[in-house]
Formats: sequence, C-alpha cells, structure tokens
Amino acid sequence: NSRVASIDLFKFICAAAIVAIHISPFSSMSEQVEFFFIHVLFRVAVPFFCMTTGYFLAQQLTFEHGKLKASRENRMCIARTWKKNAKLYVVWSAVYLLVYIPLWKRIGWLSAWAFVDWGIAAVRSGSYYHLWYVLSLLYALPILWVCLTVVDKKHLPIAAVVLYLFKAASYGYRWAFPQTMFTLFKVMDALDGVVTACTLIVPYILLGMTVYWKQERKTLSPILLFGISLLMVMLEAFMLLGRDAEAYSYILFSMPTAYFFFLIVLQLNEKIENKDFSMLARSSVIVYCAHPAVNAGVEKVIPQAGPIRFAVVLGISFLLSILALAIDRRIKALKA
Repeated sequence: NSRVASIDLFKFICAAAIVAIHISPFSSMSEQVEFFFIHVLFRVAVPFFCMTTGYFLAQQLTFEHGKLKASRENRMCIARTWKKNAKLYVVWSAVYLLVYIPLWKRIGWLSAWAFVDWGIAAVRSGSYYHLWYVLSLLYALPILWVCLTVVDKKHLPIAAVVLYLFKAASYGYRWAFPQTMFTLFKVMDALDGVVTACTLIVPYILLGMTVYWKQERKTLSPILLFGISLLMVMLEAFMLLGRDAEAYSYILFSMPTAYFFFLIVLQLNEKIENKDFSMLARSSVIVYCAHPAVNAGVEKVIPQAGPIRFAVVLGISFLLSILALAIDRRIKALKA
C-alpha cells in the first residue's frame, strides 16, 4: 500500500499524544485544561490508529457483491497484519515482564502465581497497561473478517456506529443504567480485550475503511465539522464529569470527532504529499511501546509529572526508536 505523508506524520503526533496521556504534561495547569487535553482532545489518538489500519486494509482487500471475497489474497492480507501485531505484542510483553519481575520481588509477590496472574492478564486485557490496544487489535482482526464477510459493504458504517454505541454506553454511561445491568457489565469487564475489540477497535477500523471508499465525495469543511464535534464532546465530557462518571475517553461524540479529525489529516496530505515522514511513522510504534519503560526510569530523576518529564520521556523514546530502526536496517542489509 502506498504511503500517505500526512498519516505518517500524524502517527508520530498521535503516539506523542498517548505519551502525554500517560504522563500528564499539563498537571501544573488548571484541572480543566488538563482534563480537556488528556480526556478529550488527545483521545483521538487511538481511533486514529484504528482508522489508519482500516484505511490501508481497504486499499488491499477485494470485495464481491458487496461482501469480502473469500480469496487467498484477502486471507493473507489479514493474516499479515495479525502476525505483525502478534510479534509486536509478544516481544513487548516479554520486555515488560522483565520490568515486572524486579517489582514483584521487591513487594514479595514473585511466585508461580504471579506469572499465572500475568498470563491471564496478557490474554484478557493486556500484558502491560498500554498494550491493551495491541491485544484488542489481535482479537479485532478475526472479528473484522467475519463482519466483512457477513455485512454488506454499504451497511458497514451503520454497523460501526451500532457497535460503538455499546462501547459508549458501557464505558461513559454505565452510571445511567439500572443495577440489573451491572451483571452484564461485569461479564464485559471479564472479557475486556474481546469486548474492546468488538465495540471500539472494529468500529473504528470500519470507519477508516469507509473513509477510503468514500474519499472522493465532497463534504462540508472537515475543520468546521471537527470543531463542532470537539465542542460537543467537550461539553459531553464535562457533563459526565459533573455527574461523577468515571470514564470520558470514548463517549458519544468521540466517534464523529475522530472521524472529522481523520478527514483533516487526509486533507492536509494535499499540501505535504511530497514530504517523507515514513521514518516518523515507523518510530511511532517504538515510541508507543517503549515510553512506559522509559518513564519508569525518568520518573526516578524527575518525579514531578509535567512538561519537562514529558519532553524527556518522548525525546528518549524517540532516540531509542531511531537506534532500533538503524539496527534493524543494518541486520536486513547483512542478510541481503
């Protein structure tokens, strides 16, 4: 699939936004400012990565009579994406297991049960707190395959919205449901990775595919529509905050906000399509995966969360990514 310069650029920007979510560079400012950036604006990052996956899958997959063609090429396309992310998950799970072991030893938890508990978490919700996305993506891809073979192509946007409404309801509006529903919510929590795949990852992948198929259609200014959606999701998030809700990241207006944000990124490509940001795109994966480990070391020197620690963690993570990519290129050159 051909590269899109603006998507490459914003892969890194969104990876930096995820680092910011975990480090809170705005903690020294007002609570409202921090809430807006951490719980509203930067939350377009994960949907952006999902939509990017869908956008490029739509380029490669072939359809027949509105549904995914049962061809070897299609199976290999999904399989390649799955294997790439499975390798990523296994490697970084091993890295963070090495981070966990000294911690378990320090708190007296190092035992066979600690490894069992970690293994259960690794298949249920993620081997480390930020790797939930990669795990859910692994569950999402087979579900996506089924969805594309069952649902007609023209109905996929509706399927995306319906599935996402389950996420918004169970995530941000759980407080509004009767107690009788909480048994269902507990089951959903127990199957966190699979449920997140169905109600968050798959919907946004479908949305990204829809953008690719309909990108020739003209719409109102994406910037204007993004601004309206951002205002609405901000008001919605502050409303939920006032009701003492516990989650604000993926709520009703999050989806249109992410959708119009993605359209803006694609529109930007017209101005920068001759630029090469492929290195930033590749480094974004390592920045995303490595930054918690980097932060664990940096916070011993800079214990206060804020812009300085954020800049240091992001900078070191980026340098590590450059080093890792250089080593990877060297290994490939030697093999060639």
